[in-house]
Amino acid sequence: MGDETMDLQRAPENSSSNSTTEPLDEDIAAGQNVKKSKKASYIEQFVAFVAKRYKDTTTPVPSKELYEGFKNKIKFKKHTDTLRKSIQPFLMGAFKDSDYDDEKKVQMLFVTSTPLKDGMFLEKLKSIATMVKLDEFSRIEQYDSPTLKSEGAHQKKFMKKQPPVPASDIGVGGCQSNSG
Repeated sequence: MGDETMDLQRAPENSSSNSTTEPLDEDIAAGQNVKKSKKASYIEQFVAFVAKRYKDTTTPVPSKELYEGFKNKIKFKKHTDTLRKSIQPFLMGAFKDSDYDDEKKVQMLFVTSTPLKDGMFLEKLKSIATMVKLDEFSRIEQYDSPTLKSEGAHQKKFMKKQPPVPASDIGVGGCQSNSG
């Protein structure tokens, strides 16, 4: 039964080779071994979707709205939670490794309520921001810099408490963590 929910169904294939969205592969959500290029392409589509659709958003987007929008864009046939569960574990790395500037990465992490699990990236943000505040799930709750201001509470749904970012990675340069 558990495998049913993790099975992705392909969007109808289109004869045009110029399609901007590739059909999803059933193995990606199931976590099976697939070529990294397919998985990377799938995650890159989501990152590009978030960057474009929510480019001016400064508050967290409800999970349902975020994943429903992407589901509709790629013509995903299964339940939205299936899509969310297949994307969410890869978001921190995907945003961090993207070609966007650091503040755009912050904005995407914030909008998608993705936990900031990378102390080195947090350290990098300290040189830009006057305030970075994390919630108990290590998500950016407040971010202030000369060019970006984002603030808001995230949904607690679907989250597991994250170990706090090491103290050496927070508290310098006006950064704070609200972990516990």
